[in-house]
Amino acid sequence: MAVTVLQILKRLGLPINESKILAYLYQSETAIASEVAKGAMIPRTKVYICLYSLVGKGFVFEIPSKPKKFKAVPIETLQSIVIDQNKHLSQVKPLEFTTSPVFLTLGQKNVMRLFPVETSKCKTEIISLVRGLKNYPVSLNKAKRAVQRGVDMRILALRRNDTVETAKTWRSIGVKVKLYKKEVPDGLRFTVFDGNLCRITLGRPQVADLDSYTTIWIKSKPVASMLREYFYLKWNQHFA
Repeated sequence: MAVTVLQILKRLGLPINESKILAYLYQSETAIASEVAKGAMIPRTKVYICLYSLVGKGFVFEIPSKPKKFKAVPIETLQSIVIDQNKHLSQVKPLEFTTSPVFLTLGQKNVMRLFPVETSKCKTEIISLVRGLKNYPVSLNKAKRAVQRGVDMRILALRRNDTVETAKTWRSIGVKVKLYKKEVPDGLRFTVFDGNLCRITLGRPQVADLDSYTTIWIKSKPVASMLREYFYLKWNQHFA
């Protein structure tokens, strides 16, 4: 296998079993799960979890067949993901609360760009009440590293067909995830980082345009305490 592939896999920061699967798939092109388990030397009890985690991250796709086959995305695509991640991290600056404890951003994309930046700085706890749950590679990698250094990360997301699947990927990296039903108010979205920095987003259904999403970033322990109390009240009401 080319050295460049190994370098790219290393830069992705994937769990060791997922890296081994990708490496094997680049050698074999397509394979069924049992072949992946044998070729990548991974227990068969874990191979499906790893494969579907990679599918959720966009690194592997499933080929409809009997039995099911799996194939890695083209190496050029994988390389572009690494480049995009590096570009993303180099361009996005941390929030700077120089003259005010409040900072405003517009658009859903800006939330997704800033979330992993702030995640990388956390030391103890990250809690999020959200409507959707996406498997963005940068966010997943930063969350995985946060969990590895001892951060208690919890997400409460709206139960939908897509979030049921993406929740599996987040759980696979150690994030605690619960899904709530629609009868619970779902317009409010917020995250609390280390009981201090708060992210409050106004979005769908109240705001239809993704570019018009308004996010308030505020450094305030009293606000963080209020949001944490609300979060854990909802968290303790849901068991799945």
